[in-house]
Amino acid sequence: MQKITTLKNFIIKNDNNSEIFTIFANEFTMNIHFENSALQDLYETGRTTDKNYRKLQPHVVKQFINKVNYLRNAEKIEDLYHIKSLHYEKKQGDLKHIEGVWINEQYRLLFQSSALPQTVVITEVSLLKISKHYEN
Repeated sequence: MQKITTLKNFIIKNDNNSEIFTIFANEFTMNIHFENSALQDLYETGRTTDKNYRKLQPHVVKQFINKVNYLRNAEKIEDLYHIKSLHYEKKQGDLKHIEGVWINEQYRLLFQSSALPQTVVITEVSLLKISKHYEN
């Protein structure tokens, strides 16, 4: 019996609301965990009372939500390598077990990824924090 997957349709638009391209993703997406409740509040409501994040500009919060959605809709971590605007990177040195994507030129979304038990495909992501570039 052949397995049938459902495709989701995501339309990417530019500032003029013109369609740039369409992304199709199947029903298998990454599991996202928020290690920081302030990040979860920021993602779900667009605001938080946490002193580290409450002063973020609205456009930065919108970009943060957008990046989490990219992570959520990826099938596996390797899918992020091909989205150049994310600037996906594995950190080095003191942060060698941490990965990150750009929210914008100033902010990074830091996370750890892992494979589900009994698999080799990395599909679990734990969001850690929003960091200013060159700061821990």
